[in-house]
Amino acid sequence: MRRLSLSPDAHTFPFVLKASAQYKSLSLARTLHCQSLKFGFSADVYDVNCLISGYSVTGRIQDACRVFDESPHRDVVSYNALMDGIVKVGETERGREVFNQMPVRDVVSWGTLIAGYAKGDQFKEAIELFDQMIGFGVCPDNIALVSAFSACAQLGELEKGKIIHDHIERKGIQIDGFLSTSLVDLYAKLVQPDGVTFLAVLVGCSHVGLINEARQVFEEMEAVYGVPQELKHYGCMAYSLGRAGLIREAMEMIDDLPMRGDVFVWAVSSVDVGYM
Repeated sequence: MRRLSLSPDAHTFPFVLKASAQYKSLSLARTLHCQSLKFGFSADVYDVNCLISGYSVTGRIQDACRVFDESPHRDVVSYNALMDGIVKVGETERGREVFNQMPVRDVVSWGTLIAGYAKGDQFKEAIELFDQMIGFGVCPDNIALVSAFSACAQLGELEKGKIIHDHIERKGIQIDGFLSTSLVDLYAKLVQPDGVTFLAVLVGCSHVGLINEARQVFEEMEAVYGVPQELKHYGCMAYSLGRAGLIREAMEMIDDLPMRGDVFVWAVSSVDVGYM
């Protein structure tokens, strides 16, 4: 565009700045910053947010703060981008200061700081902030939930972890791969998992279509946790594979059963395989 002597408009810089952030190039971020100043777009809130993110991912927090401080227009995304950059370099207390200054907070604001506390081994603070989040009626996203489970696991707070798990079920929150892994990690660290525990996790993964996570749980239950894979676990996996359309893999699993299969395994698999 510049080689063709075409001038950028207000929509150009946000896209270019977002793309440049993927390269984590400080020189590129500064070049684009200068260009936005030159063409008079540095006051645009979208440009400001992208510049803050661009400097943050390269670790230039001071530059990100300078853009933030000099901007006449800020929104919740501006605060979130700055706080995210600050906590990622381990400055959680400074991130908390930004959080406290926010005129409006969204779920990302809460999740960012909770994750920062958890990653910085400030597990008590992570749980306390999570409780505040729930108290304000904010529905946590999976980032906040994963961080809360991690904090519970590290502090040995099994009962607290169960309360959060119950909250997920009551609110019907979708469990993704990261969240299911954090749940397994919580229970594995604080209770001795047994066949029933793993069957529940496998069923949960099946219900939400997390076939890769189900495979990982199935493979690790014996290899990592020493829990024998029983017929019911094979049956659940065969059913999950069938639901995902992986018919051949489901049949191969049944064929490779180390124990003799029974009608149960064939029944759950044949629902999707097409024998019934």
